[in-house]
Amino acid sequence: MIAPAAPDMAPFPLARRQAEAAAETLTIAFLNDPLVTRICPEEATRAPLILPVFRYSANLAIHYGQAWGIDVSKPADSPCGVSLWLHSWRMICPPWRWFAYGGHKVGRGMAPEGYRMLNEVSFTIDRERDRIAPRRYLYLSNLGVLPECRRQGLATALVQGPCERAARQGLPVLVETNTPDSLAFYRAAGFGVVRSFKVWGMEYYILERR
Repeated sequence: MIAPAAPDMAPFPLARRQAEAAAETLTIAFLNDPLVTRICPEEATRAPLILPVFRYSANLAIHYGQAWGIDVSKPADSPCGVSLWLHSWRMICPPWRWFAYGGHKVGRGMAPEGYRMLNEVSFTIDRERDRIAPRRYLYLSNLGVLPECRRQGLATALVQGPCERAARQGLPVLVETNTPDSLAFYRAAGFGVVRSFKVWGMEYYILERR
């Protein structure tokens, strides 16, 4: 069972000025993610190395998709939970957009093997998703809640609204994960596994909700 969304915890759309705060929240939420710990094994330097990854993702979602935040009490500049969404027809990133939103800063300071792993995993996920993806879909690119705010229904609330709107529009929703806890969460939220694959020894699952 996933925690039900609390009625007084409503997600709010993130503004452009909140991109940095959203990136910081996701950085903390993913600090011990299996891929992140392999890319950046040194805990002391991990956060600054992965922050640019989430900064780029947050900017892309805020400008060209959907970006939602949630707080345990009220909307805040520093949300304790964030979900980032992209539409399949707006996922192509031309060089100017990649540069403007900080893509050129991703990987700075990482060890060469870590950066290569990040690129290979990202490429493999995109390739495997494209093999089974419908022509038009909504993609959940990132979902994270601060450790101290988990098990209060925040992740559920961040997922429910966009998924319900996508269903009304006839759009399936795709997401991938590589952890058992996240896999269980998405299954409980109505997603089903449509593909699994291994990359760098890690098992990944692509899930779909219609």
